[in-house]
Amino acid sequence: MSRIRSTCCLLSFSVCLILLECLWNAKRALSIAWRPRRGSAGVRQYLVAPSMPCKSRIGRTLQAADSNPELRNDDFFLDMFGDVAAGEVEDLEHTYGAITPKGVRALIERLDIDSSDVFTDLGSGVGNVVLQFYCQTPVKRARGIELLHGRHLEAVKHIEDFKSKYGTASDREMLLVNGDLRKVDYSDSTIVFTSSTLFGWGLLDDLRDKCESIPRLKYLITQEPLGNTQLRLLGGINEVSTSWTSGSSGSVYRVYTNRPDIELRTAGR
Repeated sequence: MSRIRSTCCLLSFSVCLILLECLWNAKRALSIAWRPRRGSAGVRQYLVAPSMPCKSRIGRTLQAADSNPELRNDDFFLDMFGDVAAGEVEDLEHTYGAITPKGVRALIERLDIDSSDVFTDLGSGVGNVVLQFYCQTPVKRARGIELLHGRHLEAVKHIEDFKSKYGTASDREMLLVNGDLRKVDYSDSTIVFTSSTLFGWGLLDDLRDKCESIPRLKYLITQEPLGNTQLRLLGGINEVSTSWTSGSSGSVYRVYTNRPDIELRTAGR
């Protein structure tokens, strides 16, 4: 009888541990700190608050890829984002198109980026481009704006998983915004990126007007041309790897600027 009682106690204890773990995971999933953006009705945002310097499993505080070789590897982002980063798009109805880690790196290599820059991804999906810019460049803020709530929640989960494993730099931040890009203020941006293949003329016109009003804008990177604009066209970045290209082919991203002193870097430099 005492043996049966002991076995029951052990089973009860195990069940309690499992329940506690489930509750803890549920709490993490639900502990998303939404803050309505002032003056923007219906917009939700999630700030990944900069943490104090901490030791990660790769031995140092995250600053940029030059201090974390693991984060220069495309496989890091392929592992974290799975089919999306690999370019295997599963939901064509709600697909803006996905640029691969190799494609993001090809863009970064052509841009002159420093620690004063603010990066914004319009239509940021699950956050893969936002995180790669945060990891592989010295931008002080990496922002993503996504309309679909489900994709935004996926992005929050990916960024939280990253933060719990690697920490974040005390002088840098990531910001994920769930809302309509026409209603969100991103006027502090110096680099704006969008895979705009499904943008109608109304969205493209709004994108053009907002970017023309940002005097500090160094780069607007878009697949669709803007048409008549005050922005200066720097040129195209060719053969960028995306979900809708394969083999040696790639997509062309057009790059505009609002500054007279900005040019694209030479390929392979």
